[in-house]
Amino acid sequence: TDERERLLYTGGLPLIVFSSDNGATLATLDLKGMVRDGYVGQDAVVLFVEQHNGTKVLVRLARGLPLQTLSVTHTRGAVQHRRRQFRPLALGSVFSQIFDIHGDMYWLYFADGLLRVSSNPADSTKPGVEFSLNSTYMGLDALRSAKVWHSTANSHPETSFLLAGSHAGQWEVVVLPLSTRQPHPLRRIVVSQLPLCDAQGTGPCTSTGGMAIGNQVLYLALEQQVGMIVARLGMEEWDNGNVSVHYHTPLEGVGKDTYVTAMSVDDLLEAVFIAAHVKDEPSTIFKLNQTTLLPYGVIRMKMRGPYNEIVQGITQDPTLRRLYVLSAVGNQPTIITLLLYSVVSINPPLADVTGGTEILVKGEGFTNSPDLMCYFGQVTSPATWVSSTMLLCETPKGNVTTDECATESLEVALQPGLVTGNEVQLRRTPTPTILEVKPDRSYFNRSQEVEVIGYGFVSTEHFKCRWYSSPGSCPVSGHCEVTVTAAQGLARLISATRAICTLPALDAPFPNPTFLEVTC
Repeated sequence: TDERERLLYTGGLPLIVFSSDNGATLATLDLKGMVRDGYVGQDAVVLFVEQHNGTKVLVRLARGLPLQTLSVTHTRGAVQHRRRQFRPLALGSVFSQIFDIHGDMYWLYFADGLLRVSSNPADSTKPGVEFSLNSTYMGLDALRSAKVWHSTANSHPETSFLLAGSHAGQWEVVVLPLSTRQPHPLRRIVVSQLPLCDAQGTGPCTSTGGMAIGNQVLYLALEQQVGMIVARLGMEEWDNGNVSVHYHTPLEGVGKDTYVTAMSVDDLLEAVFIAAHVKDEPSTIFKLNQTTLLPYGVIRMKMRGPYNEIVQGITQDPTLRRLYVLSAVGNQPTIITLLLYSVVSINPPLADVTGGTEILVKGEGFTNSPDLMCYFGQVTSPATWVSSTMLLCETPKGNVTTDECATESLEVALQPGLVTGNEVQLRRTPTPTILEVKPDRSYFNRSQEVEVIGYGFVSTEHFKCRWYSSPGSCPVSGHCEVTVTAAQGLARLISATRAICTLPALDAPFPNPTFLEVTC
């Protein structure tokens, strides 16, 4: 993704470029081969292309449209690797991915039991990295996922590859530091802390199908024959050779022969996303709580004609708070954009149609964006950011004022047009009207119940009564305003036309005249 240019680059034959705003196809480019991977650099888009003869090349494109090729270079250690297509490949037997590490491109290529690692430095005068490791030495005979991990446990940060897959029918994750090139399998360190991987009835964990990193915590999706285990591992003490399993649990809603196609983590949401697939069925994306590892959201892909939607990858933009899902329907790629923020509840859940009511919006994934807005139906109002889970919005004036209560959804947008669709309803009530108060005067030094007669009163926990003086009449010593609420037990609704407001004893009188209003 290139959010500066609002573009999504999708590999394949040919390269396809989508709009990240609406998913529309904007451009295609034939690069004389299959686009296998890529990333957005500071001044260019770097694509890893496998040409028709098996040669691997790096293609640099200028950022933005129109598409412009800047250079094509062979990768270090590039090899021709062609295989007969009629022989089915085991999952994880061939793996290829490129990474941007401190501005240098690193290429991982795993095939025929051999891992090749090479780099193309941004500074062409510097030597690159190139080495190979066989699967027996690594303790890894199938590679499903790879991540770059920067250890910050000591004063000398270490950059390593985390390689996830399987070995000898068991799950495995290998830590491969770039400095030493010495592989360190994790399974033997933590296997005793994962009893669910040996539970009766579910069988052993046969492969690490997915892996994600967030805040020095490693999240794993461990596949079983009849289910899946999700685990959270602490890597804080890795420099001392220690790894601890914080928690692990079966993933609810996962059945037999399910395998992972993508996995991601969002620390602001404190959520983990896992895309799971079962043969002959559409994929399912699970949204898990980082602490409990329990799902609290799910998206099921669809069947389109004779084809199932199968998730091929997940990527996200932490600034614009969007999750991009690449799915395949037959040979047709599809981009699905999901918002990484949502509205959960609002307080109060109703507001006067005249506007001006402050609403506390509770949700998740909010950032302090300059374009932060609340949507009241089709009407917008600027929002005030409080935290990643709270916003403040002021209701605009309603479209109508009737005796009937109307509802409208309150939604949030961090960017223009990217509006939530959670449909949390806000009731818009007509302004209450007071016809009479009894008594209309009282002694200030003792409490007094006041009967309020009128219409348009609505029974809510936010019902309140307010005594106030007119502007400019507030004395230096005395009271200008007193508010009592239903929560205090001092404002009580009897019916839509009658309420009881209790004025507490005061140490000084109100000025004359003083007014009373009720709000819902």
